[in-house]
Amino acid sequence: MNSHISTVLPDQEQDTTFTENNGAVREELFAVNQQLPLVIRAVSSFDPLAWLKENRALLQKRLDKHGAVLFRGFGSDTVETFHAFAATLAGELLEYKERSSPRHEQGDRIYTSTDYPPEYKIYLHNEHSYARSFPLTLFFCCAIPAEKGGQTPLA
Repeated sequence: MNSHISTVLPDQEQDTTFTENNGAVREELFAVNQQLPLVIRAVSSFDPLAWLKENRALLQKRLDKHGAVLFRGFGSDTVETFHAFAATLAGELLEYKERSSPRHEQGDRIYTSTDYPPEYKIYLHNEHSYARSFPLTLFFCCAIPAEKGGQTPLA
């Protein structure tokens, strides 16, 4: 491995814990004293899927430590690129069976969030916890930012 990530965390100026691309990616906390989620931000041009494959084990360690990872600037803004991104990290994606809320399939095993009008809140819940086969990792992608609100709480 020859990748590099610069890390911006409290009480640390820089750390070289990730790999490749001469600082193409930076690791930072979402907010001071807030471990969830860890933000990994692309800061220069590179092949994100190749980088994800190369750093998969270390990304899993970060996910285990922080509980969630927010990727910024990785170019996963279409259904196809988002699918490739998620599949690179998680392997084969699960089909949404035993549905409990209205959703639409956008592409191969890529679904909308619950299709409710924006004035309704969706409260914290355990995603797919009732199912026999459930995902070990959830992926979210914001294709169209909300005009108002638009938060996705994680716990």
